[in-house]
Amino acid sequence: MLLYIILFASLILCGLLEVSTVSDSIALKRPARKKLLYSLIPVCIILFFGIFKEVNVGYDSDTYYTYYWSLVDRYSWIDLATDFSLDNGFFAVLKIIRLFTNDWWVARAILFVFTFVLYWKVILTDSPFPTVSLIIFSGLGMLGLLCSILRQALAGAITIFAYKQIRKGSWMKCLLFILLAATIHKTALCCIYMLIIYFLWSRRFNVIRLALLSGVSYLAVLVAIPLLSAIYANSRYKDGILSDGGYGMLLFIVVVLGLSMILFRMTNENNNKNLNYLFNLSSGALFIQMGALSFALWNRIAVYFSFYWCLLLPGLLARLSLKKRILFFLIIAVLFGFMFFYQLSDVDLFVLHDFHRRV
Repeated sequence: MLLYIILFASLILCGLLEVSTVSDSIALKRPARKKLLYSLIPVCIILFFGIFKEVNVGYDSDTYYTYYWSLVDRYSWIDLATDFSLDNGFFAVLKIIRLFTNDWWVARAILFVFTFVLYWKVILTDSPFPTVSLIIFSGLGMLGLLCSILRQALAGAITIFAYKQIRKGSWMKCLLFILLAATIHKTALCCIYMLIIYFLWSRRFNVIRLALLSGVSYLAVLVAIPLLSAIYANSRYKDGILSDGGYGMLLFIVVVLGLSMILFRMTNENNNKNLNYLFNLSSGALFIQMGALSFALWNRIAVYFSFYWCLLLPGLLARLSLKKRILFFLIIAVLFGFMFFYQLSDVDLFVLHDFHRRV
C-alpha cells in the first residue's frame, strides 16, 4: 500500500504545481517536452510499478502465461495469418517478444512498458495537463489493466490512435486501427462507436439523450443475454457473465459526466467540436455500464471510452481561471483518488518480483 500512497501523493503534488503555475494561454500550447517536466516523477513510479510487479499477482495474470505465453511457439506465422479463431495480433506481439527473451516476467515487463508508452504518448500530446490525466488514468483502474489484463490494455491503446485519425477526418485509417486492435482483443470492435458518433452527432449529448441511449443500451443487452450467454458458456469467464456489473461504477460515471457538464457551462465551450466529441465518446462508458448491470463482463469494456476523460477534463480545466482551476483540480483529485484506493481494496496488484524464481 505504501507504493500506492507515494504514487498518488506525487500525482497530487505535481498536478497541483502544474495547474497552479501554468497559465491558461500557455497550457493549450505547451510542447510535449515541457509538459513532461511536471509528470516525470509520477511516470517513473508508474514504470517501476509495472516493470517490477510479480507475474502471478493481479486479475488475469496467470491466465496469460497459461493460455498465451506457454503456447506461443505452438503457432507459426502462417497459422496466425490464416486462423482467425486465434487472438492473432496478441500472439504476433508475443512471438516478436519471444525473439528477445524466454522469461515471462521480462516479456510481461516489455509488454507493460510498450502499452504504457502508447497511452502516455497520446496524453502527453493531447492533454494540456498530463499529470491531471495520470490522476484520472489511475482512478479508472488503468494501472491494473496494464499490469494484469494485458490484451485489452494493448487493444485499448491502439484504439486511441483510431481516435487520433478520426479527429483528422480520416475515417478509413480510424477503422483500420480498430480492426487491428480487434485482432488483439475482439471487444475493441465496440470502438466503431467513435465512427458512429462522428458521422451522426455533431452536438454534445444532453441529459435527455444520455438517458434515452442508456435505456436503449440496457434493453438491448437484456434482449441479447441468451446469445451472449451461449457465446461465453464454454469460456473461462462463464461463472461471472450474469453477475452484477457494478451499480457503484455506474454512479461514478454519472457523477463524472455531470461534472463535465458543469465545466462546459463554466468555460462556455459548448461549441468546441473537439471537446464535444470527447464528451460524446466518453459517454460510451455510461451506455456500456448500463449493459453491464445485466451482463457483468461488459464492465471491462467501458474503459475503452472512460479513458477519454483523461483528455476531456484537463482540456476543460485549462480554460478556467486560476482559482476555479485549482478548485476543480482538487475535486477531480478527490473523486478519482477515492476510486483509485477503493479498487485497490479488491486486489493488491503490486508485489515485488522474486528474481530467484523464473517462470
